[in-house]
Amino acid sequence: MAIHANLNSMLYESLIEMYEIAQYSINTIKPIPPWPVSGVYGFPAAILLLSIADTIGAYVTQESSTEKHFRILSNAAYYSPALPENDVELIYDKYRNLVTHNGVVALNATMKIGTIGDPILSKETNGKSVLLLRPFLEATRKALIVFFDQSNELLANNKILRNALLK
Repeated sequence: MAIHANLNSMLYESLIEMYEIAQYSINTIKPIPPWPVSGVYGFPAAILLLSIADTIGAYVTQESSTEKHFRILSNAAYYSPALPENDVELIYDKYRNLVTHNGVVALNATMKIGTIGDPILSKETNGKSVLLLRPFLEATRKALIVFFDQSNELLANNKILRNALLK
């Protein structure tokens, strides 16, 4: 973490840091013990990837509603393939709010690693929704590239950034 002369450079650093730690969380297998089960650090990865989507969505939409920020996941210019609106709502309801505020996902939801090329969200045969972390990480990488490429225009006179300056 560095000292920043402006919020733009702080934003770039925070997004890159979140992405890199999400990547680490997905690529690192937890040691046993002390963990009761093997696997990756899925909850931190999910929190960070959802936070990045929230952040990008805030600056792109300039909306105050967090729920509206997540519509960025259905914007093919950023997240490809774009998620249908009902999948975005499902991610917001069953993952984002619960994992961020309660440390769990809904009982009819789960997270798995997945592979690049898989969808970000899928359904198991039992109807359980599955957030696939590796595809979400890859989609986030691409979304960040687009966001950084467009950031000069997006952040100039951006309402969200102006509001942050008033805090």
